[in-house]
Amino acid sequence: MTMKQSAIIASMLKKQQPERLIRITEMTVLLGIHRSTLNRRVKRKQFPKPKVGANNRTLGWPVSVYNKWLKQASD
Repeated sequence: MTMKQSAIIASMLKKQQPERLIRITEMTVLLGIHRSTLNRRVKRKQFPKPKVGANNRTLGWPVSVYNKWLKQASD
């Protein structure tokens, strides 16, 4: 895990009042992959779908969804 990823995770843990959403740019940094790779993994159901707003735009992933996926990926 890089220093940047550690800093992002630490900031996520501090800010969990209402469930915070991880935006796509932040998620690509956490996973260490390109945006198109993330989109491909979502399409292939290898990664959870992000929350989508009423205007059909991607909002992001709840921190709990990322943590659950991370735990399952490490098992």
